Amino acid sequence: PECPTSDGLGWYLKWKKPRVIELIPEAKQVLHNLPRYSETWGSYKDGNNVFWKKADFVFTVKRKVIDNGMTETRNVRISSVKRAWGNLLKKADVEHIQIRDLRTFFNWMLISQYGLSHKEADAYLGNSEAVN
Repeated sequence: PECPTSDGLGWYLKWKKPRVIELIPEAKQVLHNLPRYSETWGSYKDGNNVFWKKADFVFTVKRKVIDNGMTETRNVRISSVKRAWGNLLKKADVEHIQIRDLRTFFNWMLISQYGLSHKEADAYLGNSEAVN
């Protein structure tokens, strides 16, 4: 609700393009059933200053933050997907698997099981020169 980015698109990635990923109904249901926190936060920098804004992130981590000189524990946006992925695997006691391996699997699935062309699967997974 207090997102500082243009057009209210949310915190965007370094190439400053929003990512829209269409999900199959089962994936939407999983996300819909996840517990949500009533208040989540995202930060952004302006020069040397860090500003915290209320957000609506699904995937968060509890972290101590300093805002207006006060230290609080808040549910904040996951800023490192790599670290979050590693922590998730460790907590689930799952052998290390790279996110790239999942992307490769889903690419194979879209082509072999759903009949998409390679170009269609690439577009669906968000492949672009900026991403690659």
